[in-house]
Amino acid sequence: MLNFNKMLDDYRRTLLNTFWFVPALVSLTGPLLAFLFLGIDANLSTVQEQFFFRGGAAEASTILSTIAGSLVTVAGLAFSITIVVLQLVSSQYTPRALRGFLQDRVTQVIAGGFFAIFAYALIVLSALIESSATDRGFLPGVSILAAIGLGFLGLAFLLIFVHHIGRVIQVSDIAAHLAEQTLQTIEHPYPQWEYEEDEEEATSRMIQTWYTGEEPVRIRALRPGYVQRIEFAGLMNYLRCPGFHLRLLVCSGDFVTEETIIAEVRPMRMADVGCVHALQHHITIERERDIAQDARFGVRQLADIALRALSPAINDPTTGILCMKYLQAVFERLVRHLPQTSTYRFAGGTSSLEIRQPAFEEYLEVFVEIAHYAGGNVRVVNTLLTALTSVMEITKLQERQDLVVAITATLDGLSTSHTGLIVE
Repeated sequence: MLNFNKMLDDYRRTLLNTFWFVPALVSLTGPLLAFLFLGIDANLSTVQEQFFFRGGAAEASTILSTIAGSLVTVAGLAFSITIVVLQLVSSQYTPRALRGFLQDRVTQVIAGGFFAIFAYALIVLSALIESSATDRGFLPGVSILAAIGLGFLGLAFLLIFVHHIGRVIQVSDIAAHLAEQTLQTIEHPYPQWEYEEDEEEATSRMIQTWYTGEEPVRIRALRPGYVQRIEFAGLMNYLRCPGFHLRLLVCSGDFVTEETIIAEVRPMRMADVGCVHALQHHITIERERDIAQDARFGVRQLADIALRALSPAINDPTTGILCMKYLQAVFERLVRHLPQTSTYRFAGGTSSLEIRQPAFEEYLEVFVEIAHYAGGNVRVVNTLLTALTSVMEITKLQERQDLVVAITATLDGLSTSHTGLIVE
């Protein structure tokens, strides 16, 4: 039952992350509305039909054909704009930002709306029956009036789409959105689950006893790729068993191969086939990273945009500085949440879970990369130094000397490679 629920959850997440699923759902509203209004028209009298639409079958056919043809043209235009925007985002900023754009709900709903109106017009058009000497025909006045209204709605969708595309491709909007997602991940990196607070020293003694007592069962990844998410809820049945110890050697964002050991289980007797299968399937490995549990991915995307902006081909230091300021905001939040809990206890303190947390130095690497490609630009280097100095001041207030040492080493490296530059 657990594997079935996980499979459903994986399918749901995959569908929601695709570009076509939401437009497909929205486009279904067109046929549904068409059948609804045609049903209403079928129950109206001729006098009432003439009240809603006073033209004949020829006029109605022309109106519906025009609406259907126009919406196909508009949909083609919208998709052409989308392809151009995807190419621009990939070349100008970073290919890793494409996923966020494809998941944009406004774009998906509008794309589905165009197809919904097109389908509505076709279905109503097919229901038209011209009157003759023996048959008075069928002229759905309410449906035709609704089609006219939907045609104007399609034009409104086009205006909204153009305005939205013009806004979301701005680097300020992309950087702000990435920073917002990263800050949310820092605040809540993993879903909440129940665990027991206990003394860290007692936990360390218990874990050390396990380490020296017997060899663990080492579990390897099923496929190469990025660890996208770790579903702790699916592992609760094992963690609540007394005497069970799980050590995760990877975290979201790590790249693994089939030879990478992703977890260790102690004692050996509890690592049965079901346990190994559950661990391998609740540590989800995909082809690309996901920011939901991986704050480093948000930092990486902001750094990539800055690096692309500082390249000689683009030469846009202002964009690079904007991304560095958002990186400063991310790091200021990050140091306030360090150290992150890495050990959790369950089953009355007899079971434990160890999680690998990314080291602070892994985040700081992006500043060194940006400084390397700064090319001696005074504004860029001073922005870097200012950001690191601000983060270090907050770190001193947190009394984390280890983080201060890491930041100081990075500052010394920047100052040495760019002699003569000072913090503004």
